Amino acid sequence: MAAAALAKAETPRRLLRRTGRGAAGGNLPSPGSFFSYCSSSRSSTRPSPSAPSPPLSGIIATLFGYRRPSQAAAFFRRVISGRRLGLPARTGLYSAVIHVLVGARLHAQAICLTKELVQEYLEAGRRDQLGRHVGQITFEALQGFDDSDKFSAAAFGVLVIALSQSGLVDEASWVFHQLSDLPAVHACNALLDGLLKAGRIGSLWELHADMLGRGLEPSSVTYNTLINACRWQGDPSRALQLLDEMVGKGLEPTVVTYTTVVCGLCEEGRIPEAMDLFRNMRRSGVLPNVYTYTAMMDGQCKLADTRGALVLYETMLGDGLLPNAVTLSTLANGLCKEGRTREARELLCNMIRRHVEPNAFAYNCLIDGHAKFGGLSEAFKLQSLMARTGAAPDVVTYGTLMKGLCDAGMVQQGRELLQQMRQEGVAPNTIVYNTLIEGYCKLGDTEEAAHVCSEMTGEGVEPNVVTFSLLIDAHCKTGEMDTAMGIFSEMAVRGVVPDVVTYTCLIDGHMKKGNLEEACRLNKEMADAGEAANVFTLCTLIDGLCRQGRSREAMQLFLQNMGVHDGGSGRNPGRAWSVDIHPPCSPNSIAYMALIYGLYRDAQHFKAGRFFALMRESGMVPDVSTYAALMRGQCQFRYLLNAMMLHADMLKAGVMPVDGRGIG
Repeated sequence: MAAAALAKAETPRRLLRRTGRGAAGGNLPSPGSFFSYCSSSRSSTRPSPSAPSPPLSGIIATLFGYRRPSQAAAFFRRVISGRRLGLPARTGLYSAVIHVLVGARLHAQAICLTKELVQEYLEAGRRDQLGRHVGQITFEALQGFDDSDKFSAAAFGVLVIALSQSGLVDEASWVFHQLSDLPAVHACNALLDGLLKAGRIGSLWELHADMLGRGLEPSSVTYNTLINACRWQGDPSRALQLLDEMVGKGLEPTVVTYTTVVCGLCEEGRIPEAMDLFRNMRRSGVLPNVYTYTAMMDGQCKLADTRGALVLYETMLGDGLLPNAVTLSTLANGLCKEGRTREARELLCNMIRRHVEPNAFAYNCLIDGHAKFGGLSEAFKLQSLMARTGAAPDVVTYGTLMKGLCDAGMVQQGRELLQQMRQEGVAPNTIVYNTLIEGYCKLGDTEEAAHVCSEMTGEGVEPNVVTFSLLIDAHCKTGEMDTAMGIFSEMAVRGVVPDVVTYTCLIDGHMKKGNLEEACRLNKEMADAGEAANVFTLCTLIDGLCRQGRSREAMQLFLQNMGVHDGGSGRNPGRAWSVDIHPPCSPNSIAYMALIYGLYRDAQHFKAGRFFALMRESGMVPDVSTYAALMRGQCQFRYLLNAMMLHADMLKAGVMPVDGRGIG
């Protein structure tokens, strides 16, 4: 490590004079011998507590009397472990031996002892409240060492490393800024890495700019740290620039460098660029490792290109690399999302044959795939296999199985699964409870849904906005608006903020009960609360207005959200209600069909036809009921040719009537 650690102007002159000094190397032991000395010293016999301790100066003189630094370190260990020394004496000894080791270039051992010295001060600070941070106190202890032959300014770079590796990045930064000259690149890299691990990305870039201004020559480790910071910032473009800069300076990127950039590109969805870099990596002679391949496979799976992911898998095996649990879990997840559960199951078997223990994530992916594609029995078999192979089913496993059961209408079995969870010692979370509540709500069993909610709160699991929205929606669908509004009020009491789903359920319920004024009040309340409406809110309002014969207001609301104003307004000066959507939402096919059907029921066939034309121009396809309503309207006015054209368009769009129903 370069001896470049000079203190600022306030540092005593003697420190400035000693810069660059250090003990001569001589016949130095290997780094490992220091630890063997430490180990042997711990087994030495302790003197009795009454034995007098020699003065600190005498101990240090003896310490410096050893020709070999490793012997001095072993003596230090015996003294520290065998004598009752006060804090000043102990820290004085630490400072002395740290300077000796740094001067002898035994930096790993020096860092180890510096961390111990920091720990001494941390423990003393907890007891005595020293009033200064540990970085400053340790800095002053090393600075106060008074022996011109043994003093090494590089000890301050070691201190920066020790503090950074201990997670004390603020203290390490303070020490760094006390040094008038830049410490060795290893110390700079340690501080940058410490800031990265602490999530202080902004401070990392500021410090890097300061280091460059003070003459830093970045190493490969420096660039790896900076590229990693780009990854965590979600900025792969900057990472690529740094990679080019690194190569331009003659530094060879390692597999870690390339893998970090590849991961960053894949995480930002830039898979083609990641694949190009992957190929360049191989062409430059840097072989990808299992982490590089796994990142690329994950990227291919995100593009729904499991074929490409499997090709990469075979290439990896051809390179002599064995997959790990994450690699195979990634592939299994991609296959299951495409419904290729059989292939995913074979992959799991291959994993076991290769003596790679599948993790819980791999099993959960397979269970989810089987549950979604109707293979519940296979999903439960996998749960049993999971338990036998030592990967204990977790809350995600049970939540996935619960979802499969409830989606299949097997809610009672879901209730039994909840009991099994508790017996296995797996605590159900909000997601599991909400899944079961949703299952009962879909069956219209609001009483049992409320009972599950009571169990949930009784076990200390607080219902969230999804829980309340499910219960509100269930009661709105059964027309129990008083109960729904009571649950809505309970949300406020519990401090749960309603979202757009909650409001939309209530608006839909009031609209279907003919309570337009209350629906509009809730719509306004939602806007005032800063909750943005969505297209489902728009559909609910249009459908509700059309059901009440207010197709004109529905049409005005629809046009406003298309950015078209026909001179009318959703507001009616003679009424207490008004309808607006904030922010405007582009109508979807459901909004079109609700308006077209409402206009048809109000005998406004011409306007219904106009909105149908707009819908088709937008690339949307109506359902069979909408086509049937329009054809009936044309037939009523004896526009048989128009009706036949509508029928032809319906068949061309692939909309087929079921047993002729909906037509005629």
